[in-house]
Amino acid sequence: MNKTFLIPFLIIFGLMFGCDSELPTSTAELKSITESENLIAKQRGFGAFATASPVYTFFDMEEVGISELVRTKDQLAVKLQTTGLVHNQVITLWWVIFNYPDECQGTPCGMEDLFDADVQPACLYADGDIVSGNGNSRYQGRLNIGDERDSCLDFFEGVDYGLQNPEGAEVHFVVRSHGPLIPGLVPEMRSTFAGGCEHHLEAGVTPEEPGECADLQFAVHLAPED
Repeated sequence: MNKTFLIPFLIIFGLMFGCDSELPTSTAELKSITESENLIAKQRGFGAFATASPVYTFFDMEEVGISELVRTKDQLAVKLQTTGLVHNQVITLWWVIFNYPDECQGTPCGMEDLFDADVQPACLYADGDIVSGNGNSRYQGRLNIGDERDSCLDFFEGVDYGLQNPEGAEVHFVVRSHGPLIPGLVPEMRSTFAGGCEHHLEAGVTPEEPGECADLQFAVHLAPED
């Protein structure tokens, strides 16, 4: 397997939304949301810090959703809402973590950093589901220091270091399609990197046939500034 199929976008670069909220699209709206939530967290003594970032397609960089990342000293939490997916396809969401982004070759961290021991990278399962009829979907998850779960780096013979630095890591998300659901394989498809995948398509190419998989969308959360 060619490693260029692994998250190609890396080459270029409680406190979260309610389920019925509309997707904010402007920078001003994103800033307002994160500033207000950070204030709430501070007032309640949660010690949390939230950032919001758009979800883009690999195909043409169209903005199709919103992701929010909440950090604490020992945990990350995400809620991602997106659109433009295909009904009855199985989708997984992946944490892509660069624990020590100061060691990356550039900003944002890139493909070469995903296999750099100094960066201490991780690529871990976050959530999975089957797309509803309107093509919209929501995903959420939490990741603690020391959590063990399916890693996409194992698939590419890389080393996964897990979450180590939640307050200072650079965190990316990848929305991955496993193609049309395959009866009997749905649990594997919605919880593993290669579940149901016989053919790994170029990023941004929507799978049409069972057995085809591709990374469709992404979001990037840079490390907080000091």
